[in-house]
Amino acid sequence: MGSTVLAYPALTELKNRCPDVKLYFLVFAKNSAIIEVLKLAPTENIITVDYQTPWKLLSSGLEAMLRLFRERFDTVIDMDFFGRLTGLIGFIVCRGNRVGFHRYNDEGLYRGDLLTHRVFYSPHIHTSAAFTSLVRSLFQQPNDEPYYRGHISPKQLTVLLHQPEATDLESVRHKLLSADIELDGSILVLINPNSSDVFPLRKWPLNYYAQLCCQLLEKIPRCTLVITGVASEKEDAKYILGQAQARAASISRARQAFVNCSRSIRLRRSW
Repeated sequence: MGSTVLAYPALTELKNRCPDVKLYFLVFAKNSAIIEVLKLAPTENIITVDYQTPWKLLSSGLEAMLRLFRERFDTVIDMDFFGRLTGLIGFIVCRGNRVGFHRYNDEGLYRGDLLTHRVFYSPHIHTSAAFTSLVRSLFQQPNDEPYYRGHISPKQLTVLLHQPEATDLESVRHKLLSADIELDGSILVLINPNSSDVFPLRKWPLNYYAQLCCQLLEKIPRCTLVITGVASEKEDAKYILGQAQARAASISRARQAFVNCSRSIRLRRSW
């Protein structure tokens, strides 16, 4: 879901360059809502796969493949970094342009040689810029690889400005008040510790979130932290909250000891 948000600048540039382009998305069912929120494509152009159970994965996967065959795409943009399956799907359903990331001689998962535009992937540039390089590679014909050879400035990336509905804002306010969180003009910071259970290796350690919470409270005293997530993540949220409270109490005791020590030193000096 987060990758879809980061792909917004690239897809916006594609729509600006090709106003008549029809965008279709192949995503997991749980990620389809964010595409509707971003208004990148109509609902009927969002093809979903449900992986909740093996049967749903099989049935929805076959249905998605049949739909992809019927659409007869002339271009596929593979925004997966390491997965081989997306590259194979693009090769099967599209005989035109197929652009995606490629490791070349770098370390990383081998994804085969199924792309017409192999873009070198670098973890040292922002993901939005990396996605934009995929789109721009479609409009360039360099003499040799690797693609993309141009420079992407952060100022060239279109920043998403989401305007939520009034009913959605009121619903969030109600949830915050129900949790005894007062909206007294303080800075509200949301902490979402989930990065999808599909790839557990991508998840940040929970104690890092606790450290982040303490640093935010220390550097921004007027901020209010809210840990969000779905019901299955409640235990993780409790752990982060407990660790953050323990660290905050420890820092507070250390500061108090330092203050008392400083006062004692000043008193001794005054005598």
